[in-house]
Amino acid sequence: MGKSHITRLKIEEALERIISGKTIIIPASQKLSVKAVEEEAGLGSGSVYYYPDIISKIKSHSLKKQ
Repeated sequence: MGKSHITRLKIEEALERIISGKTIIIPASQKLSVKAVEEEAGLGSGSVYYYPDIISKIKSHSLKKQ
């Protein structure tokens, strides 16, 4: 398993935790955003932008909540 695959898994798991309200690092009340996913995944700023499909998922879920 390569480093980028591990990073993708961290991001996807963080996104699922935020959506389900079961966050570990950030407050559960924090709005869903790219920054929130990066923080919850324990990654640096800009890490998620290497995964455009995940950006689309974040935007899609953000729009559903409005």
